[in-house]
Amino acid sequence: MADKASQNVQPDPDEYLNNHKQTVDEKATQMFQAMDSHDMEAIKYGALMLAELRTSLLSPQQYYALYMLTFEQLRQLESFFHESFKRGKKMNEMYELVQQAGFIVPRLYLMITVGSVYMRTQQAPSKFILKDLVEMCKGVQHPMRGLFLRYYLLQMCKDKLPDTSEECEEGTVHDSLEFILQNFTEMNRLWVRMQHQGHVSVLREKERMDLRVLVGENLNRISHLEHVTEDIYKETVLPQILEQVVSCNDRIAQQYLMEIIIQVFPDEFHLATLQTYLEALESLEPGVDVVSIIIAFLDRLARFGATNRDAIGDGVRLFEKFSESIERILERRGVGVMGVKQVIVIYEALLGLVARTFPDRLEFYDDVYRKTVLALERLSTVVDDTPCVKILKRMLLLPLEPPSKSDGAAAPRYSSNDPRQQALLTPPLDMQGLLSLEANASLLRFLHYTHRKAVALSVVHNILDHPTPLSDPDKVDRLFELIRPLAKDEPDMPSQEDQDEFEEQQNLVARLVHLLQHEDTDVQFRLLFNIRRHFGQGGTRRIKHTLVPLFFKSLHLTQRIYTQSQEEDAPARQIDLRKMMQFLTEIPAVLKPHYPEIALRMSLQAAAVADRCMQSESAYDFMTQAFVIYEEEISDSRLQFCYMQQIIGTLQSTLNFNEDSYDTLIKKATQCSSKLLKKPDQCRAICLCSHLFWADRTPENTYRDGHRVLECLKKTAEIADRCVSPAVHTPLFVEILNEYLYYFNKGNEEISAPSITSLAQIIASRVTSLDDETGTPVQAYHTNTIEHILWHQRVTPERTDSTTDEEMALKQAVRDRYNEIQM
Repeated sequence: MADKASQNVQPDPDEYLNNHKQTVDEKATQMFQAMDSHDMEAIKYGALMLAELRTSLLSPQQYYALYMLTFEQLRQLESFFHESFKRGKKMNEMYELVQQAGFIVPRLYLMITVGSVYMRTQQAPSKFILKDLVEMCKGVQHPMRGLFLRYYLLQMCKDKLPDTSEECEEGTVHDSLEFILQNFTEMNRLWVRMQHQGHVSVLREKERMDLRVLVGENLNRISHLEHVTEDIYKETVLPQILEQVVSCNDRIAQQYLMEIIIQVFPDEFHLATLQTYLEALESLEPGVDVVSIIIAFLDRLARFGATNRDAIGDGVRLFEKFSESIERILERRGVGVMGVKQVIVIYEALLGLVARTFPDRLEFYDDVYRKTVLALERLSTVVDDTPCVKILKRMLLLPLEPPSKSDGAAAPRYSSNDPRQQALLTPPLDMQGLLSLEANASLLRFLHYTHRKAVALSVVHNILDHPTPLSDPDKVDRLFELIRPLAKDEPDMPSQEDQDEFEEQQNLVARLVHLLQHEDTDVQFRLLFNIRRHFGQGGTRRIKHTLVPLFFKSLHLTQRIYTQSQEEDAPARQIDLRKMMQFLTEIPAVLKPHYPEIALRMSLQAAAVADRCMQSESAYDFMTQAFVIYEEEISDSRLQFCYMQQIIGTLQSTLNFNEDSYDTLIKKATQCSSKLLKKPDQCRAICLCSHLFWADRTPENTYRDGHRVLECLKKTAEIADRCVSPAVHTPLFVEILNEYLYYFNKGNEEISAPSITSLAQIIASRVTSLDDETGTPVQAYHTNTIEHILWHQRVTPERTDSTTDEEMALKQAVRDRYNEIQM
């Protein structure tokens, strides 16, 4: 029983490996001793050494370690055979001698070693030796032993393969291909067979993955044959490889071999055989990750196409083949089975091909976006997985990213003047190109609000960092589809947002208005109208930021239309000043209920522009609108005075009101000024209103009513006198005195010297009652005013060479009037 139990104990694999290595070293030493004596007994010791490769108890890594140790010794044995040939030993005799080894594994290793020398010395045509060796290797059918044996065959023959297209005794490239393809077929069968031998499934797969490079070396060796042309690859090489790949019905083999095909063969070969490869790809086992294979294929061709666009041509067939193949794969495998991530990564790779290889083919971009949308609609889901979200965001922004930045791997580098380097540094599309796309915005709805807003911000920053005129109304609409989370409220947006961040984002959106540019004023109006429609959907929080720049851009357009209308032979336009006035009227009306102060300032600006454009009726309407907003919405006394100053200033700047309209407006301004809450504000506002009754609007259109001016000034004096505090009413009287002097100097006959004398005496009696802190500046103001009067009384008008008689008479008249003031 004890003996039987000991037989069931599994030995340590590392111990086995060490034992084998020890034996190899021992037999190799004996082989070297025989070789030093030029004794053919070296073959016997070599066979004993190679017998260690007959083991089945080692893992692939351990077997590989044993193989490499043996391989080093075999290189010495190869040199021995070559030296023996030089000493007169015939190659055919040595070839037959090694076949006397007792075990097939040592025998075949020895045959391959001698065969390598046989071909090297050209004692027999290489094509016959290659055929003999590859056939003889069929004698080893153990998967791992057979794989390493055939790998050794490939390694020993790689530099002896015939590589010529012309017929010769040694053979042609076709003989080499026949040899490698046969070897590949047998190795793949052995590799697949490993899946059905011993161990649990996971361990078997791991062991097979460890050995995949042995099989792939066959394809790598084909790729190094210089005389394998595109036609040979298309008609001979690829069909045989794909036939073996598809027929093996093994997931691991199909996955690896389809990937290695992409890696080892030239891009030109792939372009010539694209349809054949894709058809084979569609026929692979369900467990094969075809998505990763297609992505690798697309990336390989995209890298090639980015710097070799002439070789790609117009790309229509290339794109269509990939697009159709992807659709068939998704249909056969099922979108639901593949999942969101695999669906979008495959379309991301296709989009990358378009961006880097056909950057100007907008229809290709749209086709990818549409098909991505359709696939996601079939999944009926919002993408919330972080990796998937990143992929979708990359897809949306990919046309704006240079290939060298969007490419995850290191891009090739060329000189700065090389067009290929410029292709890597230039984004596939500019903002105009992005806004020409029709289907990209549809992809946004599969993202949550936060991610949609991130994409929108990226688009806005890009367009502002690389300013480009927005001259197409349709593109403006598409832009707002992309930045919708910034331009309007969304159902899934959070209930609260950081106010500072929100305002910063809205200011960015508002800056887009300044990019609206078109030479045709009709088109410019359409641009403004479209963006106004989008801004109007943004809600009350946003219009405070967005409608203001739009309004001023519209004012600029109004002035352009007016200027063009004054030109001779000006063409007829659909949008005239009347329509512009209607458009301008709507904006303050929208803002009035929520932001009356902004609406008031807008109305005054519009009135000023309308007046300059000879639209007096519209200017009157804007002023009326301003008064209405002032009376209905402005309740703060400080703001009332501030805005009354602006209203008066706007009225004073107008030039083209008729007398009745002007008179009505300035009376209204005076009336509103007299209703201000604080008496000093009333006083100062009415003083300002007095200037409206003495207005030099144009040389031909003056409005001077000295009597009304005097009424205003008397009214201000009465209001000032009702102020109780000397610190309040005294400065007001000094200001009123200066207003009197202004009109007195302008020749207003209603302003008399006695009235000025009387007012000056009142001020003089009150200034002395002020305390030092309050009185000092007021006293200085009063003193300067008196000095002004005295100066006019003292000074004698001087005549210069350019002074006319009329001017001298006017100067003398002013001096005479000032002398009437009694100080």
